[in-house]
Amino acid sequence: MKLYMVRHGESQTNLERRFTGQAQAPLTEKGIADAKAAGERLKGLHFDRIYSSDLIRAADTARYAIPGCEPVQLPLIRELDVGAKLEWRTVAECEAEYGEELMKHRNAYDYTPYGGENEAQLAARADAFLHMLEEDPCNQVVAFSHAGFISCTLCQVLGHSFNRKHIRCLNASIAVFSYENGRWILEKWGV
Repeated sequence: MKLYMVRHGESQTNLERRFTGQAQAPLTEKGIADAKAAGERLKGLHFDRIYSSDLIRAADTARYAIPGCEPVQLPLIRELDVGAKLEWRTVAECEAEYGEELMKHRNAYDYTPYGGENEAQLAARADAFLHMLEEDPCNQVVAFSHAGFISCTLCQVLGHSFNRKHIRCLNASIAVFSYENGRWILEKWGV
């Protein structure tokens, strides 16, 4: 099985450097163009299943990338929840209010002090998604998701956690994984 994971196109909150997490943020015009460009890179591939997060930026990316599709929306593959105390606020505002503590929590992927999730919770969701796919064998699957979730999936596949700031997951980039002989393998990153 091959799994193509596509990060959503640029959202309004990406453009404005706001914490988004699980908030509903629309795509920008550039985000729509990003999605269409991802679609060009996926052109000619047949997918047995098309999934997206249930957040509008991911679902709309799927619709622009694969015109006419209606993705199966999975809350499981949502972005890391940053919590109500940060959502929609600019990074600068939050840094001014929370200072070094925010940087410490961001580096640890731990937003529980702000009402959100931590890395272990996100990893459990990534694991559940991979196991779901293992139970429903297909030839090719595409999932439109988010940088945090896709990067965490990479960590699960590689079998260890690392500082994801060193691995870019750009808007509308594609990661390709395969499932062979009972294990997941990274084939391509950032296509």
